Amino acid sequence: MTGIRYRLLVAASMMIALSAKASAQVATPSLIGRWGGVADIVVDWTEQRTLAINIVIGADDQVTGSVGDAKLVRGRLQRNRGWLARALRIKTDYIIEADLDGPIIRAENVQREAIQIPFNWRDGRLVGSVNSSGDKIGNAASKVFTAKFVLLRAPELIICDR
Repeated sequence: MTGIRYRLLVAASMMIALSAKASAQVATPSLIGRWGGVADIVVDWTEQRTLAINIVIGADDQVTGSVGDAKLVRGRLQRNRGWLARALRIKTDYIIEADLDGPIIRAENVQREAIQIPFNWRDGRLVGSVNSSGDKIGNAASKVFTAKFVLLRAPELIICDR
């Protein structure tokens, strides 16, 4: 009986610790700010081959900005893996999940409901991909849209001529 109580206590403690971690602030000073760059489109069914990405990560984990011609709505920064997945090199450290307002590529009418942006912070840059909602198979009107990127912090985007 004592062994069962101990196991229940350990399980309850772990659940409390996990729920506390899930609600903790994710944005670190190195992530907070304005980021931008050009993503290479991976899918083969669009004529356009690159896509502008501009995001702002707030200290409250809220994310605003745009992916192509679409605006991010209700964007949220979240942790995407724990220590075991990191050790096994599964997934990325962070992910942004957001709904989209408008088409990703207006000229080709590529419009999706939502987007996921998994990424790692590496050498002062955000390195990851853009993955839209949609189907894995089917026609271009409903397929998942994917692009890969390296984003720079906004001050590094400014080019000065002296």
